[in-house]
Amino acid sequence: MLRRAADSAVVFAIDPPARTGGAYWGGYGIAQAALETLVRMLHAELANSPVRVSGLCPPPMRTGLRSRAHVEEDDRLAQDPAQVAPHCVALLSAAGAAHRGQVWSPGDGAAA
Repeated sequence: MLRRAADSAVVFAIDPPARTGGAYWGGYGIAQAALETLVRMLHAELANSPVRVSGLCPPPMRTGLRSRAHVEEDDRLAQDPAQVAPHCVALLSAAGAAHRGQVWSPGDGAAA
């Protein structure tokens, strides 16, 4: 269905390997590094199709999962997910074409 659409997008949410590549991150850190590689692979495989593939590397967000996984961190530094949602929507829209095949982090240049 994605290939039949005139413009379609797949956006992966990725934790940056710089944050998850250290001690004690184990399988999760490995999976995040692999996911970043998968974005580039799928982009190359789908380059001649209308399917855009990109990744969004959001900043830390105030979520229930984060509060359970990072109990030692000050969540006042984390953003509300509503602040990050427009970046995801931008990557899913036609405006996201500028970030095709890339893993994009808010603050690296506006996608929203």
